[in-house]
Amino acid sequence: MTSVPTPKFGDKFSGARRPAGKARRPSISGICEGGATQPDGMPRPENVSERRSLDTRGRITLRTAEAADAKKLHTLIQANREEGHLLPRTLHELTAHASRFVVAVRGRRIVGCAELAALSAHVAEVRSLAVDVNARGGRVGVMIVDELRRRARREGFEKLCAFTHAPRYFIHMGFSIVPHLWLAEKIFTDCVKCPQFRQCGQYAMVVPLDSAFDAERGYGVPASPAPLG
Repeated sequence: MTSVPTPKFGDKFSGARRPAGKARRPSISGICEGGATQPDGMPRPENVSERRSLDTRGRITLRTAEAADAKKLHTLIQANREEGHLLPRTLHELTAHASRFVVAVRGRRIVGCAELAALSAHVAEVRSLAVDVNARGGRVGVMIVDELRRRARREGFEKLCAFTHAPRYFIHMGFSIVPHLWLAEKIFTDCVKCPQFRQCGQYAMVVPLDSAFDAERGYGVPASPAPLG
């Protein structure tokens, strides 16, 4: 069940309230903290369980990133960051955390990426979700988030979260808007150190990592027995 979005992060601390029924329509392409971007014109996902996609521009496959991919990840994230309210990632941290990333590849080119970042023993975050402008509209972002959800469940996390300016994109994948303080792991480890703290305007989103939840709503498939590539 979806509901009218709760106040944004900046509103949460200022005490401001948006009139009932007046949900903020996202005007930028950013999705998640750390460099996430919503593919322009991305349709509502009809079957999130699909892990591969074919389109007229070539086959998309998913794999785990390697340290050697760090420069390509940095270039992709930076290109997406320039389009909206996105936070930068350094080449050093992308190299160090490359194995946490799932990348979408067309041919030999990385056209999408996102990191599964642990916030605690129970909560993980979709971070740095980015899709190349030429690959948008093909459900690349949906495929990546779906794979991150499988991996998070397999690794024992109970919840997967995202911080976004485009809540409807995640609502279509089963996420719900929650008060920011429900994700204290994020607020007190990352947000308080961010220069945009209390001003970022992002929504906090959460989905439970429960196979019954996914089955009831038609999202995802049972966790794969081993990590991709």
